[in-house]
Amino acid sequence: MDQTPAMVNTSVRKVRREATNGGAHVASEPRLMRLALLTVTLGAGLMLNCQSEDPVEAFIEASDTLRQKQCPCFAQLEYASEAECEVAFGFTPSQARCVQSVYDRNTATMNPYLECLVRETRALTRCLDPIACGDTSAFSNCQSRFDLDSDRCPALPRAVEAEYADCR
Repeated sequence: MDQTPAMVNTSVRKVRREATNGGAHVASEPRLMRLALLTVTLGAGLMLNCQSEDPVEAFIEASDTLRQKQCPCFAQLEYASEAECEVAFGFTPSQARCVQSVYDRNTATMNPYLECLVRETRALTRCLDPIACGDTSAFSNCQSRFDLDSDRCPALPRAVEAEYADCR
């Protein structure tokens, strides 16, 4: 049913009357609604900023998620078994502690590197997600894109790179 302007105005007045409680408007004023929405939005934004990811944990989580996606396709990765792939892509607790230690000593250098690597690892996982193990072309395309994009990540100084490599 089409509503005429008069019907719409009557509906608006009715909603405003229903939104009053003892003569006081209950959040029907546009300014109050905007203020309430702004308050909720800012509060949520502040909470999200306070809960930022730990770069090492994010890196290990992203690597683990990728491992879970890739290792069932171990043959395409040229591993003899899924277990061999798991060892290559996984982090033992001591390896994770080692990476954390290298990070703690080199935070300023490693932070941009890990943030970039996490972003690109997650992108690779999303790319691989719909792909079946036998689809070697799609698998290669995802891997090539990852190689290109991760090559753009900030480089680590050789000494830090060596420390990090020793963790694996």
